[in-house]
Amino acid sequence: MDEDEFDRRLKSSAPAAAPRTPALLHALDDLIAESRSTRRRRNRAVVAGMSLSLMLLGGTSAAFAAEPLLAWLGFEPDHVIQHVNSDGVDCAAGMIIRPEGVELDDPSFLAAQEIFRGIDFAKLEIPEHIRNDERYSDAARTEKSKAIDEWNAAHPDAPMEPAGWDPQAGMLQAAAFELVTEEVRARGLDETHFSIEAGGECGEVEQ
Repeated sequence: MDEDEFDRRLKSSAPAAAPRTPALLHALDDLIAESRSTRRRRNRAVVAGMSLSLMLLGGTSAAFAAEPLLAWLGFEPDHVIQHVNSDGVDCAAGMIIRPEGVELDDPSFLAAQEIFRGIDFAKLEIPEHIRNDERYSDAARTEKSKAIDEWNAAHPDAPMEPAGWDPQAGMLQAAAFELVTEEVRARGLDETHFSIEAGGECGEVEQ
């Protein structure tokens, strides 16, 4: 099971090493209350330990992601960012904007794509209400760790392995999503025609 499935039940984010079986997903449904907004902001995180190679330009912005990250993401990201988390560990993440329920040539999606690709993540300011969001708090980190420990104790044959704690990437994604939404709406277009997907890794990052 990957971060996407676990996160939407835990109201935060992190990957897993358990097999993606219907029984496992059903058990998680019973274990953790599910929560997800209608307009999706998809999040994924790579299992810790993957080695990434990034060519960095302008602070957190990067020109491209190495093949290990690309292979895991399954797409070439519009943005790749790198930073150091609160534990002093290097983290890297890739983000891409995708159409939601529309074709690639949809005017609203094309506007959102243009805006998103033009974001300079080195200068992107994270609003205070996003910084204070409980999903990125120490309490959320503790809750996630506790839930994973409880799952592993009850399912030793299908353990879950958490990734490095990286609220910064989540906050940057949320800030980008909010910025694009506001600018698309300001143009008189439909702000529900896109989502932003992200995948990342904390651990060994080669510069």
